[in-house]
Amino acid sequence: SLLLMLAAGLGTAFGAPSAQDILTASDAVRNPDFSFGLTNTLIEYRNGQQTDTSTLAIYSKADTSNGQYRNLVRFVAPARDANKLMLYSGKDLWFFDPGSKASIRLSPQQRLLGQASNGDVVTANLAKDYQAKVGAEEEIADGNRQKRRTTRLDLSASSPDASYNRIELW
Repeated sequence: SLLLMLAAGLGTAFGAPSAQDILTASDAVRNPDFSFGLTNTLIEYRNGQQTDTSTLAIYSKADTSNGQYRNLVRFVAPARDANKLMLYSGKDLWFFDPGSKASIRLSPQQRLLGQASNGDVVTANLAKDYQAKVGAEEEIADGNRQKRRTTRLDLSASSPDASYNRIELW
């Protein structure tokens, strides 16, 4: 819509923004221009029943040299994982266990909990790692179960370091 184009500073009144422009605008909403932190709780369900949970404190800062983010992830809960750390800088991801004082290099593609990978919990600049194409216009239910008209973007990795080969983003 024209409002989206004007608000995001994309496109012109004569054409819709490109899929890559929409992805760039999405990155701008998810990733502010300043350092930030958040708490993320991952919940795993199997057959409709909660089976596991993990709470992470994530601290993020933009790396102006490459357009990506530097992240420090501190495990908060469960107690067995408290104070374990992951450091993500560029495409390097390191895990530190203070109990064993061991550091190991991880892949962003490795599973963290359930279907969530390490790369899912760190801040990412999707427009840098993926090429976007408009997939389809769809109606979906949002988190409040309200019907919303959406555009699905189909993302293809443009870097071998991307967390996934392909992503569908609404």
